Amino acid sequence: MALDRQAMLHNVFDTLGTLGSGPFPRALADTTITLPPFDRARAAALLDSAGWRAGADGMRAKSGRPLAFRLSAPTSSRPRMRYVVLIQEQLKSVGVRADIESMDISAFIARNEAGDFDAAMMSTNTDPSPSGIRQNWASEGIGKGLQNQVSYSNPRFDALADSASKSFDPVKAKQYYHRAYQTIVDDAPAVWLYDPLTIGGLHKRIRPEGVRADGWWVNLPDWWIPGNERIDRDRIGLRSAQP
Repeated sequence: MALDRQAMLHNVFDTLGTLGSGPFPRALADTTITLPPFDRARAAALLDSAGWRAGADGMRAKSGRPLAFRLSAPTSSRPRMRYVVLIQEQLKSVGVRADIESMDISAFIARNEAGDFDAAMMSTNTDPSPSGIRQNWASEGIGKGLQNQVSYSNPRFDALADSASKSFDPVKAKQYYHRAYQTIVDDAPAVWLYDPLTIGGLHKRIRPEGVRADGWWVNLPDWWIPGNERIDRDRIGLRSAQP
């Protein structure tokens, strides 16, 4: 609630990104999910009620322990590096200290897989199916090299996601997935910040085939150029037609 996601999105992406709407890819977004609102006053009140009191310097502590954590990001991602600075500033406004740890992508991935982080600016690219949510958030996905790297575990979510993936009734499956999504959002193991828009340019001669929401490049070998529109460069490596 202390993070102004809309302001950060505009700061980093201007109009070339959309707000993250929950634990699912944009193509499968459930617009009925209720996300926590941006409300710094309420965030501060929740911290007060949990015993994290602000000191003379405005920073919070509980029983002598400061409310501080490490926030890591890979230096190779300019958007994520810009986001961690904005997050640090916004959390400071409610008395929370976030210490930024920047590192190369190899170290970042290794630390995430080992669970050696407090909080991390992760990116996810799930399967183009609602069932892909189990990879990132179900208890079965916890462990070295698996995709539930934040070790989120809630038996209620596991049961709902399992029921959804096994249901042959599309209406019931959608209802199960909705309840599963809402369970995660209410638990708040993560903050869904943004979905970047994939911006590409193709020459009008190129005919793309099978462009997928989860990866524009997947069917790249199937793209083609009509024979009567090809130039010499397009014919490099092509064999002559056999009789």
